Amino acid sequence: MCKQVAVAGNGVYIRATDANSGLGIVMDQVHKMKQKTYDSKSFKDFEDRFQFFIAIALFLFIAEFFISNRKSLRLSNLKLFEVKKP
Repeated sequence: MCKQVAVAGNGVYIRATDANSGLGIVMDQVHKMKQKTYDSKSFKDFEDRFQFFIAIALFLFIAEFFISNRKSLRLSNLKLFEVKKP
């Protein structure tokens, strides 16, 4: 059956045994084949450019945290200007 498949595909059937006697024949067939060169494609690695917007958003988020009209629990525990009396 393998021989029929090889003939149908214009190929060669080579029986390989444990002694690797078929490997040399296969390598000879491979070296006889026409050598081709293939084009390579290169891909550009684009640079992420959203850091500027994240920095602005982070700044505005922190500013809103300190400017907000509501009294938050975090700010009530933070006593920056309290003077401790001995």
